[in-house]
Amino acid sequence: MKRIKNYWPRTKNSRNLLFFAQVMSELTSFNSWDNYRAYSLDTISRLRDLEKVLEGVETEEIKKKYIPDVRDEALWSLLEDPVVERILQDQKQRLISHLRGNNVDNTDLLYATQYIKDLLLRDYQSKAEALIMEVFHGPYK
Repeated sequence: MKRIKNYWPRTKNSRNLLFFAQVMSELTSFNSWDNYRAYSLDTISRLRDLEKVLEGVETEEIKKKYIPDVRDEALWSLLEDPVVERILQDQKQRLISHLRGNNVDNTDLLYATQYIKDLLLRDYQSKAEALIMEVFHGPYK
């Protein structure tokens, strides 16, 4: 964890609050190892991983046999992430079924992945923050 530059009080409560803030920062950072990131906040990273694998298959740097595992992980994340539900709403099932399709070639899968990622990137942070605030304060307006 990185050290905070500003003065931080040396009380037990302030140390606990600082630790909580550092853990949340680590869980939501794109630079953290995948194993340390929070699953519900990791959908965009999983889509980026799928995008990189598909690009690697096109350039023949990665074998095609790895696509299903990475795709399944991204699909799982899309299905379980409540922020995705709020952003994609009615489009969610149609987009997911396109990613699930076995007859979809790699190029179409790559474009679909990029499209979903772009849709999510626009509002993901604000929707995630609103959802977190709802946990503490009720519906966020």
